[in-house]
Amino acid sequence: MVRGRLAGGLLTSLALVGGPDGMRGAMRSFARTIEGWWSDSGTPRLDEDVRARLIAAADEVLGNRPINDVLAARDAAAVDVLALRHVQDRDVPPGA
Repeated sequence: MVRGRLAGGLLTSLALVGGPDGMRGAMRSFARTIEGWWSDSGTPRLDEDVRARLIAAADEVLGNRPINDVLAARDAAAVDVLALRHVQDRDVPPGA
């Protein structure tokens, strides 16, 4: 849960699930599934133009950093957050 929240918005999270290929990998793997989610929203289509725009937006948001670098930064931040939670839990008296 912490990692997901640290990953950023939907665009970043979707790019990360695409593995080393980022948003391109996500579009290859999940485009049909995403279109299924949209099916009750009228006529939106995840066509080649929309896919290209999502890929470009993800590249811009991620600064063209390799996905492994983004994942490593997210995981390091998650470790820091969990360490802070541990300190807080230790320093707060029960019932406070």
